[in-house]
Amino acid sequence: MNYYSYIDRLDLSIDALIDFSPYVLNQVTTALNKNNPKDKTAVLTGLTDPVSRSYHITIELSPWLKALLLKDLETLKRSKIELNLEHVNYVYGFQRFLEVYLRPILPEIINHFVKDNALKLLFHVLNQADIFSKACQNDIKSLLKDKISYATNYLGEPVINDPDANIKYIKSHYFYQILNLYKPHFDADVLKLYDTMMDLESQYDPNSDDPVLRFVLQAQVAFKKKQVDDVATKLLIDDNAENAKDHAFKPSSIVVEETRQPVSLTPYIITVIITVFVLGAIVFGVSISANTDGSHKESQTSDNRKKKKKKTYDNRIQFYYSLKLITKKKAIIKDLSSAETEIIPFSNPYPKTFNPITNDTAVSESTNVFVANNTDSDLIVFKMIKGKDESIYIPKDKAIYIALHTSDSLLFLSGKRFVESKFSHFRENIAISDIYKITEIDETIPSKITIQANDLSKNSKSNIISKKAIEVTEDIGLYGMSIDNLYRNYYYKKAN
Repeated sequence: MNYYSYIDRLDLSIDALIDFSPYVLNQVTTALNKNNPKDKTAVLTGLTDPVSRSYHITIELSPWLKALLLKDLETLKRSKIELNLEHVNYVYGFQRFLEVYLRPILPEIINHFVKDNALKLLFHVLNQADIFSKACQNDIKSLLKDKISYATNYLGEPVINDPDANIKYIKSHYFYQILNLYKPHFDADVLKLYDTMMDLESQYDPNSDDPVLRFVLQAQVAFKKKQVDDVATKLLIDDNAENAKDHAFKPSSIVVEETRQPVSLTPYIITVIITVFVLGAIVFGVSISANTDGSHKESQTSDNRKKKKKKTYDNRIQFYYSLKLITKKKAIIKDLSSAETEIIPFSNPYPKTFNPITNDTAVSESTNVFVANNTDSDLIVFKMIKGKDESIYIPKDKAIYIALHTSDSLLFLSGKRFVESKFSHFRENIAISDIYKITEIDETIPSKITIQANDLSKNSKSNIISKKAIEVTEDIGLYGMSIDNLYRNYYYKKAN
């Protein structure tokens, strides 16, 4: 149904509508009789009914709303988006009145603004919740969900041609502010879109000038405006956006093709780990127990002000939290062109960022703890110490003696089909433990830690290595620390 403007069609003034009188009614009736419009009865009913007339007055007092109903987009773009509800006594009734005009045109309006990249205007329109009935809101959600799904699928294609021409809207921070209006409706869908962005970024050299990479980095910067409830995930998104800024908007130095052949297609389960590797030297610093005190300082800036340097502890927690986020993803990594890596047993799987854990096949003064992998997967042991952290790869059903002392901390990561690259990871059956600090250990006798397979028959989480699955001899004391809580604590400290 097309909106009928009394002022435009009947040459009435806004004052005549507000102070409607029998004289005005007689003028309108005479004009209608003369022109014999098909909608004469509906027009007169709308004028004589005070509630209906109040809705028309409200529309006329809001030029942008009138332009929206008439699909006069040029006028709408020039109008200030303000809604005067002075004459409306019942907002729900006003919404139902508008519904018959808005629902048929919403797809056209939204698609036009998205295609025209007029997302700021669309945000301000959709932010006027008082004009949209529940049915209209559902239609809007459906249309926006289609936009998210289309962008996610588009970025997952083997070959991407000119994303600016097809999904430019995901580079606008107003798109994510629009989605925030309907929170939490799009939370899962929009995070899947973000995961797809991160997966696509991982397929390019960080210094590449490929336009697809630059597009994705610009989208990551815009995504910072998306509200995310989980504080740790939000911080990772914000860190990614900060890291992406310089490369996303720097002038391109070379001319490149606008298509790409992906190095590999990874599903979105590697999302957050990328953050850690772009942060630089993650694992230098002091142990978890020591890092809660003190701080380091950088050299003076040009104005002689000193800034606190990020604690290494914080950076390491980012890495371990990223590993945990991977385990929360249920999908299995598939369709990778990068070959599975065969790791040498008891070697260091992260040689660029970790030192190897001192180990031996026999007990000695320096290798005093026997670690046995009784899981159904391979196992990586991370050891957090003063200085650079250490790691070791223990194959399924194997064991080794390692060096371990009081105040060291351990984290266990199990999985299958390890891929060694700058984003090294297990491809299947990933599980992770909390961080466990060694509170006591008798270094004069051989000790033992056995990592057992999870008992899935008792509703335990398959992606978590529980404390019950970590069996230790009586001389070893373990104090568990939640990675989530450690990272959340870091987030709040950083925010404040």
